[in-house]
Amino acid sequence: MAKLFLSGRLYDWLIEPLVKGCKREVARIVNQSELFPILDICCGTGTQLHLIRPGEEECIGLDLSSSVLKYALYKYPKIPFVCADAVNIPFHDASFEGLIISFSLHDKSPQVRDTLMNEGKRLLKPGGKIVLVDFENSWSRKSRVGSVLVYLIERIGGGDHFRNNRQFLREGGLQSFIKKHDLIEIKRYDVELGALSIVVAKMP
Repeated sequence: MAKLFLSGRLYDWLIEPLVKGCKREVARIVNQSELFPILDICCGTGTQLHLIRPGEEECIGLDLSSSVLKYALYKYPKIPFVCADAVNIPFHDASFEGLIISFSLHDKSPQVRDTLMNEGKRLLKPGGKIVLVDFENSWSRKSRVGSVLVYLIERIGGGDHFRNNRQFLREGGLQSFIKKHDLIEIKRYDVELGALSIVVAKMP
């Protein structure tokens, strides 16, 4: 059991404290806008959905890692989780009022992140909204400090993760990605010390 949950626990110990503030803000946005039913794509250990509305069936998490999802289910047994690939999501078109795509773009190849986004748009109901959280190129003194911290953390990830992150920023970060996919920004919350943004967007 301990070995099975190792990756999930490591994430909670090492990464969760760094992103908890963003997750609380996402929860506030989702609850205030009543974006239900909602799907958290690449949900990881499930904390985001727990912060939104514990135990509600209209909150669903999806991730490819079965071990991480088993750990998430162990922590939050009332939240439904689905083990599936984000590039081939097993739900019908227009199934969700809201989607969360949080820190799930920068670490993937351009082809995978584009396919993931197209899947998200397919799943969104007319008038639905997507909450996106990811890195941006620095735009201020504090965000330049944040960019250095992000670089160091991402460097530890190494390999494809780091290279994909660098490529994501070279192409303009989250802001450019949103424009590429013809999404309309409704609200933007910039987090300078994280060199990232939380964006609420919708389809044209």
